[in-house]
Amino acid sequence: MGLFTVWRWVSWLYGSVVNDIIFAYNIVMFIAWFVFNVVNPFAFACIYSLYLELNDLTKIQDLAKLKVGIDHTPRNETNCIKEAFSPRSRWTR
Repeated sequence: MGLFTVWRWVSWLYGSVVNDIIFAYNIVMFIAWFVFNVVNPFAFACIYSLYLELNDLTKIQDLAKLKVGIDHTPRNETNCIKEAFSPRSRWTR
Protein backbone atom coordinates (compact mmCIF):
# COMPACT_ATOMS: atom_id res chain seq x y z
CA MET A 1 0.00 0.00 0.00
CA GLY A 2 2.82 2.40 0.80
CA LEU A 3 4.51 1.71 -2.53
CA PHE A 4 1.23 2.28 -4.33
CA THR A 5 0.74 5.61 -2.53
CA VAL A 6 4.21 6.80 -3.51
CA TRP A 7 3.62 5.72 -7.11
CA ARG A 8 0.29 7.61 -7.19
CA TRP A 9 2.00 10.81 -6.00
CA VAL A 10 4.74 10.48 -8.64
CA SER A 11 2.24 9.85 -11.42
CA TRP A 12 0.05 12.74 -10.21
CA LEU A 13 3.02 15.13 -10.30
CA TYR A 14 4.07 13.86 -13.73
CA GLY A 15 0.51 14.24 -15.06
CA SER A 16 0.24 17.78 -13.71
CA VAL A 17 3.45 18.78 -15.51
CA VAL A 18 2.71 17.02 -18.81
CA ASN A 19 -0.98 17.97 -19.17
CA ASP A 20 -2.02 21.49 -20.05
CA ILE A 21 -3.62 23.09 -17.03
CA ILE A 22 -5.49 25.56 -19.25
CA PHE A 23 -8.24 23.00 -19.98
CA ALA A 24 -11.05 22.50 -17.45
CA TYR A 25 -10.85 18.69 -17.66
CA ASN A 26 -7.17 18.68 -16.73
CA ILE A 27 -7.77 21.11 -13.85
CA VAL A 28 -10.61 18.95 -12.50
CA MET A 29 -8.50 15.79 -12.78
CA PHE A 30 -5.58 17.55 -11.10
CA ILE A 31 -7.75 18.56 -8.11
CA ALA A 32 -9.61 15.23 -7.94
CA TRP A 33 -6.43 13.14 -7.91
CA PHE A 34 -4.91 15.49 -5.33
CA VAL A 35 -7.87 14.79 -3.06
CA PHE A 36 -7.65 11.03 -3.71
CA ASN A 37 -3.93 11.03 -2.95
CA VAL A 38 -4.47 12.89 0.31
CA VAL A 39 -7.33 10.60 1.41
CA ASN A 40 -5.47 7.37 0.53
CA PRO A 41 -3.14 7.22 3.59
CA PHE A 42 -5.99 8.15 5.94
CA ALA A 43 -8.18 5.40 4.50
CA PHE A 44 -5.33 2.92 4.91
CA ALA A 45 -4.82 4.01 8.53
CA CYS A 46 -8.55 3.61 9.24
CA ILE A 47 -8.73 0.14 7.70
CA TYR A 48 -5.54 -0.95 9.45
CA SER A 49 -6.82 0.24 12.84
CA LEU A 50 -10.09 -1.66 12.29
CA TYR A 51 -8.06 -4.76 11.41
CA LEU A 52 -6.03 -4.47 14.62
CA GLU A 53 -9.19 -4.04 16.69
CA LEU A 54 -10.83 -7.08 15.08
CA ASN A 55 -7.66 -9.10 15.62
CA ASP A 56 -7.63 -8.19 19.33
CA LEU A 57 -11.31 -9.08 19.69
CA THR A 58 -10.67 -12.46 18.06
CA LYS A 59 -7.83 -13.16 20.49
CA ILE A 60 -10.03 -12.18 23.44
CA GLN A 61 -12.82 -14.42 22.19
CA ASP A 62 -10.42 -17.34 21.75
CA LEU A 63 -9.07 -16.85 25.28
CA ALA A 64 -12.61 -16.73 26.66
CA LYS A 65 -13.47 -19.99 24.90
CA LEU A 66 -10.37 -21.61 26.35
CA LYS A 67 -11.23 -20.38 29.82
CA VAL A 68 -14.81 -21.65 29.65
CA GLY A 69 -13.68 -24.88 28.06
CA ILE A 70 -16.71 -25.18 25.81
CA ASP A 71 -16.66 -24.85 22.08
CA HIS A 72 -19.94 -23.09 21.29
CA THR A 73 -21.18 -25.29 18.52
CA PRO A 74 -24.91 -25.87 18.00
CA ARG A 75 -24.53 -29.52 19.00
CA ASN A 76 -22.95 -28.67 22.34
CA GLU A 77 -25.54 -25.98 23.09
CA THR A 78 -28.37 -28.39 22.30
CA ASN A 79 -26.85 -31.04 24.57
CA CYS A 80 -26.44 -28.49 27.39
CA ILE A 81 -30.09 -27.44 27.07
CA LYS A 82 -31.27 -31.06 27.07
CA GLU A 83 -29.13 -31.86 30.10
CA ALA A 84 -30.32 -28.78 31.98
CA PHE A 85 -33.98 -29.77 31.68
CA SER A 86 -33.62 -33.53 32.10
CA PRO A 87 -35.33 -35.13 35.13
CA ARG A 88 -32.00 -36.03 36.74
CA SER A 89 -30.50 -32.57 36.29
CA ARG A 90 -29.46 -30.53 39.28
CA TRP A 91 -31.10 -27.46 37.67
CA THR A 92 -34.62 -28.85 37.85
CA ARG A 93 -34.52 -29.87 41.53
